[in-house]
Amino acid sequence: MITAWFAGIVLTLVFALFAPEILDKAILRFTKHKAGLEPFRIWWQARKGYVKRAIKIIAIVLIFGQTVGFQLFIFEEALQTTMFATWQAPAGGDRAALAATYRTILDQSWRFLYAVGWTNPLAFAPFKAYFESAEQWYINAYRSVP
Repeated sequence: MITAWFAGIVLTLVFALFAPEILDKAILRFTKHKAGLEPFRIWWQARKGYVKRAIKIIAIVLIFGQTVGFQLFIFEEALQTTMFATWQAPAGGDRAALAATYRTILDQSWRFLYAVGWTNPLAFAPFKAYFESAEQWYINAYRSVP
């Protein structure tokens, strides 16, 4: 997962650095000898700085969203690890401590999801569903074991 996250960040940075120049060259080359496209060429020359800045802003938003998605993944892994530990708790472990740890991680996950998770809409819904099911599992598991 770390490799995929890092690759996504690198590709986004490459896009932000090179896409504006490639777009500029392509538009200028395409409109070079076409008289009907001269107004577009003039419009592009006047506004290409805005387009370049917009592409960079979009890249920053995408990188932030990828970072948020990765942090949500880490919360999910922390919940799963704690969940695996709770399976052994009734056999002699400290069940109350594990339950408190699970509840703490779950609460932090919810806070993070609603604070910044919305910046990555592709990750928001799946992680919201996971945290809901994890919370339901926590409540049912805690009630079922004496």
